[in-house]
Amino acid sequence: MIVPMQKVILLASSQDRSRALERLQDLGVMHLLVSDTADDRDLQSAGEELDRIKTLQEMIPDKSGKSGQECATDASFTVQNLWRLKEKREQLQQKIHDLDQELLRVAPFGSFDPQAVRRLRAHGVSLQLFALPVDTDFESPAESVRIETRRDKENVWFAVIGRRPVDRPAFEAALPEKPLAELRQDKEDLKAELASSDQEIAAYAGCREELQTEYDKAWDRYQFQLARSGIKDRGPVSCLEGFVPEKNIAKLRRNSEKEGWGLFLREVKPDDQPPTLIEYPAWVKPVKTVFDLIKVVPGYFETDISVPFLLFLSLFFAM
Repeated sequence: MIVPMQKVILLASSQDRSRALERLQDLGVMHLLVSDTADDRDLQSAGEELDRIKTLQEMIPDKSGKSGQECATDASFTVQNLWRLKEKREQLQQKIHDLDQELLRVAPFGSFDPQAVRRLRAHGVSLQLFALPVDTDFESPAESVRIETRRDKENVWFAVIGRRPVDRPAFEAALPEKPLAELRQDKEDLKAELASSDQEIAAYAGCREELQTEYDKAWDRYQFQLARSGIKDRGPVSCLEGFVPEKNIAKLRRNSEKEGWGLFLREVKPDDQPPTLIEYPAWVKPVKTVFDLIKVVPGYFETDISVPFLLFLSLFFAM
């Protein structure tokens, strides 16, 4: 059954608004309205922390580590170390990607020593690399030598050696920093380092519970900052709006008197957007699993069909 709600406006001192939020969070009786356009650094930071921990949870492979393996570090260090490994892994992957692109660019020219080319240039001998479509007009200077290194249906790669450089910058390929063999070896070294990094990450498979604990804490901090962003300040008074189940009104009133809060309650109106809280009688609870599975939750002003749905299932399977 859908639990009846009332709209709440709670007034507290602006100086004590954070304490009021913490107290309400402990009570757990009020659903606070939050701002749809919140632009707050603390809220943004809390959201980034939440996303960071969620990313780390998804990063740990499911089948890594031994069953029952304990976490070697506390939760905060686990998050720090895993994030460091994640950033290292991303850097390695980017370096490997960049090397792949460089190898694709350089490989058609074959294996040569770029430093030797630079020494030739220093002595007045021009050696340039070019890559261009096969149907492009290209004239080499007189007294120069053109050495073709590769050709396919679309492109041609070649070097031009002479005393005068060729002024075709649009088609000239830059010299690589290292010979082709060294570039390939660098890639293998990076792949080995990446594999080692993956093993380090896999060693944290036993830290899932610790990460979940940190995620739950981060979620609470995010919800706190989200609720804080929805507070409306009116000089010395802060205004918090939300909804409270009717069964919890007495508890909220008692704590409001104790804390010195102002409290205004009214019936929920059709233009409000109250949350839907559903409580099932014991004999209807079996259908809750079905609704959880299909993720069907009625709106506050809609009809709860759990009871007729259970009766229908009972009759259907009894036939």
